[in-house]
Amino acid sequence: MSLENQEYQKLNKQPLSLVLAEFCFSEVRKMVEYVPDIQEALRKNYPAYDEGKSQSVRISPEGVAIDHQVSRWIFGSHDGSRVIVISENNLVFITTDYDRFKGYEDDCISAVELLLDVVKPQLLSRIGLRYNDVVYPINERDGLSDYVIQELCIPNNIRAIGNSIIQNRTESTVETDEGILTIRSLESRHDDLVTMVTMPDLGSMPLVSLRKDIPSGKPRLILDFDHIWHASPSEQFELELARNKLRSLHEIARKAFWSVTTELARNKRWQ
Repeated sequence: MSLENQEYQKLNKQPLSLVLAEFCFSEVRKMVEYVPDIQEALRKNYPAYDEGKSQSVRISPEGVAIDHQVSRWIFGSHDGSRVIVISENNLVFITTDYDRFKGYEDDCISAVELLLDVVKPQLLSRIGLRYNDVVYPINERDGLSDYVIQELCIPNNIRAIGNSIIQNRTESTVETDEGILTIRSLESRHDDLVTMVTMPDLGSMPLVSLRKDIPSGKPRLILDFDHIWHASPSEQFELELARNKLRSLHEIARKAFWSVTTELARNKRWQ
């Protein structure tokens, strides 16, 4: 059945490990003054709180330079399954407990609505939606190639060269109707990564509780779908625009997941 005609059925044993949405907006240098009001509005559902700093990078013809330290404020649910991160120019909504997109969309847009009500940023510059999945053989006789397309797996002629496989990475970037979609995969047998459930850059975020239910000793492959929409320079930050773009990014990322996974995995192993 073609991807255009089939229904995207719910996967009862889905491999999803983390979903992240990012909304980038015009910089608000006084963001720290709004944090108490934001926390007060969030603390019932996001009682955990943390602060941190990251480095802002400036790219110029002379090279890459550190611009300044950027503060970020982190609000987490009681179980670490949902986290909101706010800085001077972006809001990130993360979940590791994802059922269907509608529920994620509602929680995500609720955080955006709070930002618009309290901070009132004027311009929207970018929206990104990122899905990570952790794929591993469920049945004893299965291999990773029973779950994802062969192009994402380590080629047999490469396997034959050495004694053991350490790591295999793939990355493809395509232009979509909504923006730029990058699809990455990572298969690793390195000791530091055999327990991974997300891409390494997402594996140590404050207050986020990651999956721990995957049997040890099984090969793992991480799928990463990173879809980004860039706004025009004068795009106003409006709630319905954010909601509609998030939906559009999701629809294409979902199609991408269906494109690189097998019918066996979707129709049997993950049901």
